[in-house]
Amino acid sequence: MINPLRRSQVEKLNKDGNTDLCRKIDEIITRLNENEMDGRENEIEDWGFTVNYKRGFDAAVKKIKKSLNIEKRETKLQLEPHNFKVNSKGWKKITQDGKKYLENKTKDIWQLADGKCKGEQLFTWKAAMRETKKAGKKIPTDKQFSELLKTKDDMPNVVYPGYRDPDGSFGSLGLYELGWSSSVSGGYAWVRSLDLGYATVFRHTYNQSGGFSVRCLKE
Repeated sequence: MINPLRRSQVEKLNKDGNTDLCRKIDEIITRLNENEMDGRENEIEDWGFTVNYKRGFDAAVKKIKKSLNIEKRETKLQLEPHNFKVNSKGWKKITQDGKKYLENKTKDIWQLADGKCKGEQLFTWKAAMRETKKAGKKIPTDKQFSELLKTKDDMPNVVYPGYRDPDGSFGSLGLYELGWSSSVSGGYAWVRSLDLGYATVFRHTYNQSGGFSVRCLKE
């Protein structure tokens, strides 16, 4: 009879999360197979599901990975190539310090209406979370941003649309791109700031009512 794979071994595989994971699982299945490969379905102890060895190693590996929620974890995180945007049709035209913008009905998203960054949008944190959820997109967590952005070069197509301050003023157009993470700290949220003149990615928190760019995770 095939020897059961114990819970401790399962937990170790689940924690590894590296490129050798699939190979390790293959080796385990091969070892079990060498013990007894008789074409039966065999329930492996403690896993709570059945692997059908008649379908071969690949099917068994896929089922194991799915049950351990490894498939998603093995996918390499990437950012979308451009900033997130929503449909701005019907938005109100406003002017601030001689520059033109569009403002949505709930006054929590703003679109630059002229200049080099025309079409770029700035969201409050809550608007960013709301709209990305509607679109089925995800904003990186603070931790994911730390993994993804080591230098400014890790962010594709930086455009420097600046930001909107909670007092209603706009600033740093052409100098900064500031992007929300999905992680909060009290009434603030974690942010990544990219400066035109520096390769460094700056990490800090900011008032959630500010207006920043949004860069989603690539699906």
